[in-house]
Amino acid sequence: MLVGAIISSVLFLLLVVFMVELVRRRREDFAGFEEWVILGARHDFPQLLDAFAGHGAPLGGHLRTVSLGEINLPSGRLIVGDPAFFAETDFQAFDELLPPGRHKVDALVLEKGGDQRVCALRIVWIEAVPHHFQPAWPAESRFRCLEQRCLPGFGVDSALAALLSPEALALFKKAPLDDLSPGRPDRNPYLTSESGSEDLYRNLDLPGSAAETKDPESKLNMITVLSGEGDGSYHCYFACDGNGERLGFYVDFAMLGKPRRIPVT
Repeated sequence: MLVGAIISSVLFLLLVVFMVELVRRRREDFAGFEEWVILGARHDFPQLLDAFAGHGAPLGGHLRTVSLGEINLPSGRLIVGDPAFFAETDFQAFDELLPPGRHKVDALVLEKGGDQRVCALRIVWIEAVPHHFQPAWPAESRFRCLEQRCLPGFGVDSALAALLSPEALALFKKAPLDDLSPGRPDRNPYLTSESGSEDLYRNLDLPGSAAETKDPESKLNMITVLSGEGDGSYHCYFACDGNGERLGFYVDFAMLGKPRRIPVT
């Protein structure tokens, strides 16, 4: 009995020491977090840039860039999220605007061992090599993330992610579409032997959008993609030059490694 009590006490003390060390390390990891976020939360993400340039594929894999068509952003505001929840949930646009109008959307596809996945998405409006990346903050999330000491992200629970404007979301809520999934139900979209890249994404014009925009050539649309390896929490970034001017927008599906935090100097 005495030996058992001693062993239990020792294990308890070890657990306490372990928890204290975890808290200490967490504080060290987040030292200066508030200042870093306020000054832009800059990241370096060479893996993402190299991948879109066709380099840095995982061993035995092959990277290629696929055009998904254009997304219409009449006001420059963009929403990214799980389309399975668009009809019932209020989604916020990012508080930084893209140039209003139509933008080409590219997907980065990784092929490996007969499998194909969308690793990332990008929208580029200024052709230049980014100096750094900054998180894309949905409206009203910045202060919450500061309080919780985290960076913004969006959750996926249906293996689908979508890009659209707030105007398109409002139209979608009036008449939700039943089928948002890319590809055909009789094919596995992840197998390169069964399908092509077109089974990984879908560009949907929303019914009634021509009447909404008063322009038949400027339809509101939504682009859906199969998100990386499926459900999870993913991050969006603005690519910036050395002066902080935004060059493009990226969605990372966590298959290319993690970006590196650039310390405040």
